[in-house]
Amino acid sequence: MWGFHDHSLSMRKALNETLITSKPNNSLYRRWRWTQSVQNKKYGLVFSEQEWNEEWRSLLRLSSAEPRVSQTKSSDLNSSIDEINYSKSSQTNTDLPTKSSSQSTRQYYESLEEFHVYVLANNIRRPIIIYSDTILRTNDGEAISPIEFGGIYLPLEISPDKCHKQPIFLAYDAAHFSALLPMEQNSKSTSKSNLYSIFKY
Repeated sequence: MWGFHDHSLSMRKALNETLITSKPNNSLYRRWRWTQSVQNKKYGLVFSEQEWNEEWRSLLRLSSAEPRVSQTKSSDLNSSIDEINYSKSSQTNTDLPTKSSSQSTRQYYESLEEFHVYVLANNIRRPIIIYSDTILRTNDGEAISPIEFGGIYLPLEISPDKCHKQPIFLAYDAAHFSALLPMEQNSKSTSKSNLYSIFKY
């Protein structure tokens, strides 16, 4: 599997399409609801049918390939004022750097959840193994919240004979995924195969 930057967000669009077109109470929905019920039980939560529907709609919204709107009207106003002040200062000081186009066109998307990774594993018909810390901590080492991303995601919705056996390895850190690749083996090495640790020590 070749890697390249998915500028067109084709994988995210396929993920969103899979969830949107899935029929109510199909295997994906049942698996998500069962997994969520297990998590809720740990915290003594019981959802009503309305709350389940809202959670599912939220899951669909998070997978959208549309950039999120992070600015409020007040921040837009402040931004406009800053632009005016910046324009005035630029007219009086030509040495000031101009804003780059990447800063003005930067877009942000909703954060994905563990179930999205499971759906993606089914879309590409390949296991996904994620290495991640189990606890999110501050710079001082204080625990903030658990991180549930680490683990093995199997494409259980697809028949095994139609899946690829070689998994994809990812690292999850600072709210970002990074691809992991095995090091090239030394030609003099006697190792017959690559071994990957899936345990946290």
